[in-house]
Amino acid sequence: MGCSSPEEPAIAGRTRTLPDTQGNATAGREIFFRKASPKCFICHAIGADKEKAGPNLQDVGTRYDRGELLDALLNPSRQIADGFSVQIIETQS
Repeated sequence: MGCSSPEEPAIAGRTRTLPDTQGNATAGREIFFRKASPKCFICHAIGADKEKAGPNLQDVGTRYDRGELLDALLNPSRQIADGFSVQIIETQS
């Protein structure tokens, strides 16, 4: 079993079936707010919810296609949205 590289998304071969797959908003909401893993709600907000450590996902479906969304779900740290990366500042004192 191999790891996928950033140039080769883990979803290769599965994207053919995505356009024919219908989403389930109710199931997605349940997963997003699940207290057990993956705990998406801890870092991300949907809509007018308060600011979080990660980007608001209200309009994520308009920013990415289905393949990109699936890749982001399977590999959440592969690409960090602008303005949300961690920066470490070391001072002299």
